[in-house]
Amino acid sequence: MSKVEEAIFIIDTLDFKNCSERYTRIYFGNEFCQRLIPSASELEEVLDFILSKSLNFTFVTGFVMDQDLNSLQDLLVIISGRAPSAEIVINDWGMLDIVK
Repeated sequence: MSKVEEAIFIIDTLDFKNCSERYTRIYFGNEFCQRLIPSASELEEVLDFILSKSLNFTFVTGFVMDQDLNSLQDLLVIISGRAPSAEIVINDWGMLDIVK
């Protein structure tokens, strides 16, 4: 029997306090509001945390207007460099080409 993966969804680095040892994956981002796209420094802080704890990582993206695609692309470059096995959740067809 395989072990069930337990995960926590965080939207802010303050949520680390809720991340107990039982979790093996962190979901981070916002799937609904493009105005809540995390900054590069917030993403770096999350990546530092997941790498220090050897956690799996899923980055969640929301619906995005054209002007915000570049911001998300910059974040994806950071993720691909630091956590290349990360999962990316897309909720916008425009993101599909960028993620590819």
